[in-house]
Amino acid sequence: DNQQVEALLSALGRSDDATKSLKLLGNYAGKVKQAKEAVTKMMKQVSPPQARELIRDVMLPKRAGVGWQVAGLKKISELKIPNPLELYRKAWNDGHCQRDIAGNVLAQVATASDLSPEDVRSFFGFFDLPQKEDLQAYVADFLLDQLMESKEWTLPFLPGVIAKLAVLPGVTNKAMSALRANTSHPTEVLKALTQVMQTARLAARSESSVKDGPDSQLFKDLRSLTSVSTVRSCLNDLTKMDLDGSDSAVLLAFFAEMLKSWENLEWEQPKEKRGQGESVTLLQSLLAIWSKLLRKGQVSTWAE
Repeated sequence: DNQQVEALLSALGRSDDATKSLKLLGNYAGKVKQAKEAVTKMMKQVSPPQARELIRDVMLPKRAGVGWQVAGLKKISELKIPNPLELYRKAWNDGHCQRDIAGNVLAQVATASDLSPEDVRSFFGFFDLPQKEDLQAYVADFLLDQLMESKEWTLPFLPGVIAKLAVLPGVTNKAMSALRANTSHPTEVLKALTQVMQTARLAARSESSVKDGPDSQLFKDLRSLTSVSTVRSCLNDLTKMDLDGSDSAVLLAFFAEMLKSWENLEWEQPKEKRGQGESVTLLQSLLAIWSKLLRKGQVSTWAE
């Protein structure tokens, strides 16, 4: 009962070995609110190596429960725990984990600044596994929320991952927003945006042939990416990125794809309204991106 819990907490609070006390408390933290609060508070008083041991042995095991595992994952970054990759892998369990755990692990490794891209690339293979298809949209939604809070990503392959997520039901617009908000890895972002916009343009052609259902909504979401406002916003966001250092061939491919979008939008307008208003503004934004191809020493690219 509550009295027994309070007595236990009081006794452990006087213990000379904080680590042992926390390990004992941790056995009850998943079920007893007071124990969970006590462990969270006392963990700040131990050294990072000790906290790491507690997170590994007490908070991350599956028996601890989802809520306690998520709390442990958050403590890894909050307390700057050394060698975090081992802990992430423990919670990840080769992808055989609950969806909230999967989302938190991917968000943590995606936003960590001290992990090698090659060491964490395999985590994102989660989105390629057919057996995880029913969890992917949920996990992607959580991951994208975290990525949108950071304008700079340390993992250069992330834009490519996000481009794949854009074709998951319910997360298309959020994936596009995440790519547009990012200001790092311009070449990779341009590749990803080209892939997404190409998919959106093809989806716009096929939308009418898709019946009602999840696929219908996905096609509508993809088609919305080809609207004048979305295309213009995308181009305006890119002007804030340092495109001068991007690969010229990739930038040219992006320009060509966006030019097709502009042409399609033009043909959708009545003949008397073509070349006016938003069309002109959009073309100007597009040409501002093209101007980034005019680089000193690369005259041949200008002609292309």
